[in-house]
Amino acid sequence: MKKLLAVALAVVMMLSVSVMAFAVDQTVSGPVEPNEAQTVQADVVTKTEDLSGQSAEEYIITVPSEVSVAWGDTAAQDANYQVYSRLKIGASLKVSAAPTNGDNTMTATGTQATLSFAVENGEAQTFAEVNGTLSAGVKTGVDAPNAVTVTVSGFDSAPVGAYTGHMTYTAEYVPAA
Repeated sequence: MKKLLAVALAVVMMLSVSVMAFAVDQTVSGPVEPNEAQTVQADVVTKTEDLSGQSAEEYIITVPSEVSVAWGDTAAQDANYQVYSRLKIGASLKVSAAPTNGDNTMTATGTQATLSFAVENGEAQTFAEVNGTLSAGVKTGVDAPNAVTVTVSGFDSAPVGAYTGHMTYTAEYVPAA
């Protein structure tokens, strides 16, 4: 009896899981009249999932792995990033760049001396419904934000060496309201 009940419940569960929802097809009917056309409208709609059923939204932020600065060069260096995204209507990305943990100190092994670096234009920039690749600071039909740069200072008071500091790039997905 238990086996029969278990089989029956399994069949009912399997049938309930396999029920699919279909849109109701439309039909046209009526009296046959010569030269009288009847029309029916059908909607063509897109899904927000790809062929595998996953969300079609995606983004890729490409950041430099290293910003190299020649010794003594106090000019602003390119630390820009690129954004590729395909987002839902109304969604956006906010991307920022800053010294890691607010520490703009650069250190080198074998010395107590330090250098400092400053990040310019690292404030959060919003990229809304971007389709394609954009760089911060690139003009694209609307006024784009300024490019992210790094400036190193303190060369005069430090011995020559390989100094390292760290930056963090942050990407925040903001869903449509």
